[in-house]
Parts: sequence; structure tokens; C-alpha cells
Amino acid sequence: MPRPRIRIRPRLSYANVAASLALFVALGGTAAAAVVVNSNQDIAPGTIFGSIKPAAANDNVVDGSLGANDLAAGAVTNPKVAPGAIGLDKLASHVVTGKGGATFGRLSLTQGGSGTLLPVAGLGSLVASCAPFAGTLQFHNTSGQPVTVFMDDVAFTAVNTIDNGALSPATPNRFLNHLTYQVSRGTGARGQMATIDVFETSDDAKCSFQAQSVSLGS
Repeated sequence: MPRPRIRIRPRLSYANVAASLALFVALGGTAAAAVVVNSNQDIAPGTIFGSIKPAAANDNVVDGSLGANDLAAGAVTNPKVAPGAIGLDKLASHVVTGKGGATFGRLSLTQGGSGTLLPVAGLGSLVASCAPFAGTLQFHNTSGQPVTVFMDDVAFTAVNTIDNGALSPATPNRFLNHLTYQVSRGTGARGQMATIDVFETSDDAKCSFQAQSVSLGS
């Protein structure tokens, strides 16, 4: 009489599953144990790449993930900043205001001559005249509004309000002189000021002038 056939149903147990996974990892399967980085020494030098990297390398730094606390004090220096990268809106209030400019001019005149020695954008121009042994200067206001003109030549000081289109009083006649002008319109963030240094020398035939101006305004 033939014996009855007995069918054995496989049963999965924790031991079976654990052994199978261990064997799979040992044989190089795609499953791998997690690696925890605990210190700086766990990362080899030159391992982490940002957005500028070799073509085959991963971009390891998440975009926008670095904050101010991640940068060392003084870490960002001038060579690291792209030309034109920082605009006025990125600077603290009142650190840099307005538009500045510097100009320089020379002028040589014969007796009886006159001319523009130095234009100052937004304010007007410095006009020179020549007489025997006497060069004189005046500021011509073309700003479109009244300006205050402060003039100092060491021996004489004057402050005048000059209407648009008008000339300031002429400086005292000097055959050799160093003068300083300050010309301003408005005030604060809604104005402009220029400081002008002038040197002049005169003889019985001609007058020579040179001037420089530095201005700042809105």
C-alpha cells in the first residue's frame, strides 16, 4: 500500500529573514547599512563639492542652505566678490549715499580775458578773469535753484546765497592766492555739495589757474 505524500508548507520566521538579509549584504547587494558621520575626520579632504565641481561629481551642498553662521568672520574678502555684484540696496543705510564725482581743470588767460575754469555738474561752474597782477574768480550758478557759496582765501571769507543764473561776488584781487569754495544746494539726502580748491598766479601779462572739485549729492 503506497504511503500518503505529505506537503510541507514553508514558514517565514524572523531568523529566516535576518539571515537572508545578512547574506544579501555580504554578497554585495544594493542594500547597505547606513553610515553615520560623527566627526570631521570621517570626511576625506577635498570630498565635498558645491555648485562649482567636476562634471562627474555630486553637488553636495543643498542650494540656499548656508547661512551667516556658516561663514567665518572675515571669510568673504574683496577677491571673492564679483565685480559689480553688490548694489546700494545691499549696503547699510547711510553708509554710501548719493552720487559723487571729482573734476580737475586748468586755465591760462591773458590780460582782460575770462573763461570757465571748472564745471561742477549739478551746481554750475567756476569762472576766472585776468587783470594785471590780479586774477579773480566767481561761481556761476546753473543748478536751477539758489545755492550757498562759501569762499575762503585765508585773508577774506564770505558766504552768499546766489540765485539760479547769477554769479557770486568776485574774489579779492590777488597776484598769488589759494582759495577754497564750498557750494551747496538743498540739504541732507535731497541736496548736493562741492568742495573746490583753487590756485592762481598772475603777472603783468597773464594769469594761470588750476582747480579741483569733489562733490557729493542725491
